[in-house]
Parts: sequence; C-alpha cells; structure tokens
Amino acid sequence: MNILDYLDWRGDLSFAAAEIGEVDALIFAWLSYYRFEELGEAAFDGLTLAELAALHERKLGPIQKLNPKTTIEPSVTAAWLLRSAASTPRFSSVRARDFKRAADAERGIQFAAVSFLIDGGPRVVAFRGTDNTLAGWKEDCYLAFSEAVPAQKLAERYLEGTADGREALVCGHSKGGNLAMYAALHASDARLADVRRVYNFDGPGFNFDLQKSERYNRVRERVDTIVPESSVVGMLLNHEEDYRIVRSQMAGILQHDAMFWQVLGPRFVYADKRNASSVYLDRTLRGWIDGMSFEERKEFVDAVFSVLESTGATLTSELPEKIAQTGVKNLLSADTLNPEQKRMVLRLLLNLLKAGNANLYDSMLRSELAGEIAKGLADGTSYLSGAIDRGLDALTERLGSGRGARERAKSAGPESLPEPEEP
Repeated sequence: MNILDYLDWRGDLSFAAAEIGEVDALIFAWLSYYRFEELGEAAFDGLTLAELAALHERKLGPIQKLNPKTTIEPSVTAAWLLRSAASTPRFSSVRARDFKRAADAERGIQFAAVSFLIDGGPRVVAFRGTDNTLAGWKEDCYLAFSEAVPAQKLAERYLEGTADGREALVCGHSKGGNLAMYAALHASDARLADVRRVYNFDGPGFNFDLQKSERYNRVRERVDTIVPESSVVGMLLNHEEDYRIVRSQMAGILQHDAMFWQVLGPRFVYADKRNASSVYLDRTLRGWIDGMSFEERKEFVDAVFSVLESTGATLTSELPEKIAQTGVKNLLSADTLNPEQKRMVLRLLLNLLKAGNANLYDSMLRSELAGEIAKGLADGTSYLSGAIDRGLDALTERLGSGRGARERAKSAGPESLPEPEEP
C-alpha cells in the first residue's frame, strides 16, 4: 500500500473528520513537484485541487495514468497524484495558493514552493525538492560547502511571507525537506509560533551540527524526519538523529522516490534500522566529505558537473544513457579530478546508471572500458567487500596522481554564491 492506495482508503474522510497526518503531509510535499508554472502563475491561484486538475486537462490535455514501474519523474507522478487527490472529498476542496518559483541554470538556482489551504485547517507550506535538471542537482551539491544556498534563503523568505494567522505545517521531500527545515530554523519568533509541524522527507542535512543549535532545540519536538531504509540523500551532511525509517516497495537508490513508500492505515510502515548498504555509503561519503576543505569541495563539485554536462545531458533523466555513452570516458580523461575522486564519482555514476537503466548498466560493465569493474560486481552491494574499489583502482591507476587539482583547490579562494532574487 502506498500513497495512492491511501487516497482510495482515506479519501472519503474530510480533514475535519480525520486530522491531517504524516501521509497527508507527504502527499502535499509531492504535489509541490507538480509543474504549476506550465499553467501560468496567475491562472490557478486560489483554485481548489479539483478545479486545478480540470484546468490542467483543459489546457494541457488528459493526465495519463502512471506505470509506476517505469515512471519515476516527480513532476509526472505529481500530476497523477493531483488527479487522484482531486477526486477525493478529503483533498478536492483544498486550495493552492502563492506558488513561487526561481530558476537560473547558469547560477545553479532551482527553487519552488506552494501553499495549500485546508478549509478550517492549517496552511500547508510545501517546498519542491530537486527537479530533473542538472542545475537543481548542482545546487544540492553546493550544500556540501556553503552555509546557505540561494534556495534556502528563498525558502526562509517564502515562509515568512505566508504568515496569515493560521497554523502552519511545513513540508518537503529531498531538497524540499532541507528547505523546510532551514526555513523553520531561520523563521522569526512570531512566524515560528504558528508552525505546528515540520516534515522533512529524506532531505539532506546541513553544514553545522543541529544537535548543538539552540534554534533546533527549540523546534525539535515539532520536527518529523523520515527516511527510507536505503537512504542516501537524507543521510548527507549533518542531520538530526531522531529520524524514523520507512519501508519502501523499491530497492536501492530508488527508495528515495516516496511514491513507493509503504503505508498502513494513516501511517507509514516503519523499519527498525537502515540497511547495511545505506549505512556503509553514509559513513564513506561523510568521512570523505569531512576530510575536504570547503574550497576542495567546491572544486570537486564543479569538476563533477563539468563531466556530467560534457555528456550533453541537461536533465537527470537523460543521464543513464549519456553516462553509458560518454560519461565514464569523460570522467577518466578529466584532469581536474584525482584518482580518489574519480573512484568516488564512478561509484556514484554506476549506482545512478543501474537505477536508471539496468540494461545499459550491464552493457557498460561488460565493455572493454569497464571490464575491470565487472569482475568485482556480482550485485548492487558488492562494494561492501571492497571489490568495486579494486576495480576502480585498476581503472584509475593509469590516470596520474591528480595532484594539480588538489593544489589548485588549496590555493583558490572561496567563490561566493549569487544573492537570491525575489522568487
């Protein structure tokens, strides 16, 4: 049972009859992925979800039913979720308000937020997570070396600007979860007094220790952080330890897609602990990132995205095929990454490729280029034994020491991020 099944089970009850809960919060968080901008910002403000779904079908055509095994693009699944929610008494009268968006690929900015007004209930402030653009993912990676990325400052401003005397529930998935947390942590005292709950669904952490933050300790009782068993995104950087672990119908990195999280009644189905691969990757990434200066992190992120952009991909959905065609070759020839960095990037690329297209993944592993890796990859968790590292060592052994990049990183000064513009 997932959130679509939940709508079938719970959708006949109004929010007055059954108070908003954690699964409802995820539905609102996921609806923020809907491409409101395609309707024109002024065209839908104040419309109910039922009216919004009808407007979509008039302007953009019928919303196609999903094949959940092949459709994993959040904006597409959000459209079907909108249609499903709009057909229920529980969600049909909820109004969408105050959609704001900022996007700048050159400056690595991707932000969107929308509010949902429940009759007689709270305002739900939902922050969109990372979309399917490389610019969005690049901004995510800037979290590794920045005290605040532009989207976080925009989220703070958005939450403050939605104060209307109502209680507020703040939520988001992936980067949207991070934005929800950041906005709540930086809200004025007056605005924070209205915030009833903050839901962070598998969002990455911060560059400061939340446990030592006086502000976090004031709001921690109102925070719900929920991650899947194989969480990778939600374990990045410093995060709150009081998280809960939800079971998913998917495996590996695809567990990040919350459309597949398991639901039983009004709650998620929880596990006792994360799986071993998630814990291992968390420790590996954390130890690796912690050992780098902010300047080294920035140079690394810029170099990685230079490799990704050199494939010709602009959307993450294009990456599996592009990686198989040119991505690994471009990575191995990149002189801005040292062998250790190339090993880490190649591991992440292989995980992304396997999640996106298993056939391309298998084909690439059997190729002459990656034959060394194929010997050490029996399954998706083989890197736990160190076999993948031996394969990556063999691939990168001939690539030189890579000292130039590290020396340049040490000598370069930090580059400031652009100031956020009004969304």
